[in-house]
Amino acid sequence: MKKALMFGLLAAILLGGVVSAAALTGNLSAVGLSSPIKPSPGSLVEVQSGLAASDPLNGFETQQQLQSNSSYWQYGGTSGANNSYYSFFESANQLHIGVAATNSSNWTGYYAVTPPTNASLVHATLTSPGNGSNPGFYDIGLYMKASNQVLNYLACVAITTPAGTTWGLVHAQGTTSENAIVTPLWVDTSQNQPLTRDCTIVTNGDNSVQLYLDNVLVYHSTFLNLGMPPPYSFFIEDESLVSNQLLYGQYQGFYATTGSTVSVTNLPSNAVTVELVSPSGQVYATAPVTSGKAALDVGAFSFPISGFIRAYSSAANPSNSTMVAYTPSAQQVYGGDEFAFGGHATLTSSLAVQAEDLTGHDINGLLVSLTQGRNTVSSQYMPWTFTVNNSQTYTLTANDYGSYTFDHWSDGSTSRVLTLSVTQSTSLVAYYRDSNSPPPSGKAILAVTAVDSNGTSITGLTISLWQNGVLEGVSYSPGSFVVTPGVLYAVSVSDYGPYTFDNWSDGVNQQFHFIGVDAGTTTNLQAVFTTSSG
Repeated sequence: MKKALMFGLLAAILLGGVVSAAALTGNLSAVGLSSPIKPSPGSLVEVQSGLAASDPLNGFETQQQLQSNSSYWQYGGTSGANNSYYSFFESANQLHIGVAATNSSNWTGYYAVTPPTNASLVHATLTSPGNGSNPGFYDIGLYMKASNQVLNYLACVAITTPAGTTWGLVHAQGTTSENAIVTPLWVDTSQNQPLTRDCTIVTNGDNSVQLYLDNVLVYHSTFLNLGMPPPYSFFIEDESLVSNQLLYGQYQGFYATTGSTVSVTNLPSNAVTVELVSPSGQVYATAPVTSGKAALDVGAFSFPISGFIRAYSSAANPSNSTMVAYTPSAQQVYGGDEFAFGGHATLTSSLAVQAEDLTGHDINGLLVSLTQGRNTVSSQYMPWTFTVNNSQTYTLTANDYGSYTFDHWSDGSTSRVLTLSVTQSTSLVAYYRDSNSPPPSGKAILAVTAVDSNGTSITGLTISLWQNGVLEGVSYSPGSFVVTPGVLYAVSVSDYGPYTFDNWSDGVNQQFHFIGVDAGTTTNLQAVFTTSSG
């Protein structure tokens, strides 16, 4: 997403009600391939890492350096669109994002956002600028957004008003910015709240959410109706009603993991309890063993946790004499990690990709790209087999060539950009249709191109197709989709680099173009972009 849309968080937090809202559309440490680990007899071995993404946000980088190195984070917001001010940079220990509103009536925001990531826990340390000598309305937040929906997110936010700063947790959902609903799930009602707090959000995307503030569980519910499956895009964002003055939110210690528990499996039959213990002997977490398995709850800790994992045959007397399994050395532990007794670590799997037409005939030589974060791991011609890290998030992009136009994946996904993580050898087929052929029976084709103000074609801009707020497909300009007649779709072409959306050639000025089509037809849309001189 390229644009942050303001919402009524202030009213939601302060009034504790449900309010109409607009959408939030606002230096990854990539985990490399690891060598297999050979365990010692009786030892516990890490067989799966739970770390999905990590960035301490302390890179000593200027705004220009951060913008030019978009390997993980991308930056955007309404500041530029509203001709107001923004600034961001990294210092020794945090990312600073500053924003100023043009007037005190219109919210203005700026953000950094990650690519879609398969994770269920996200953490960052947030610092609000407070009201200081210029009291006004300002908020900062850590957002966890379902990447396949226009608007569905959880957010840990700090709302600053002339009366002070209030922290809270909200859930927002809607199909458009106009009908979105923000629901406060928890609000800190204490006096003199701190300006800096550690925020950790944990969710299954369905009914359960936990919020830890400063490593303390302050909210937990299993009775929600979230409807926000992974993968998630994570935002850190400032929003302001303070005009003509840059106020800076500060962020550090970002990471995302696949869970809040550490699994210990394949334990000896006499193991009854498992502990995570610090090098000094402090017990961080304890869990009983059931059917050779234990799950250590570590959600209340900042990751990584340095410690030993030990299994004992006696819960009443956990000591060296009752220890039946252990990690020989201190581990750097993350939520979602899995350790196994006496087994070999299998840290990589094969990912085989091939192309076929809609009649099942093989197509050789079409390009497929594998990326992690925003770094390209490899681009190859199908058929091809990649080697990937288990449980880590990747994206596969199936590219068109000539009249071959991507149609769908063998898993049913209609987006050419497929986000996935695997734990075993996996095979996928990319199916292609002939772009010169008429639409399939009962269907229609929606073709989208992009040009600059001089009419020169722009290739490679991301085209998104949405239906009722849910992402239906992704392509790149020029691109096309097979769609269902009688259904209202929303199409958008994203800004990138020097290109900023201006209008559609049929006169629509909103970046989301709503359109329906008739059966058997091909409808052409053209997005017009302005080009910056910088």
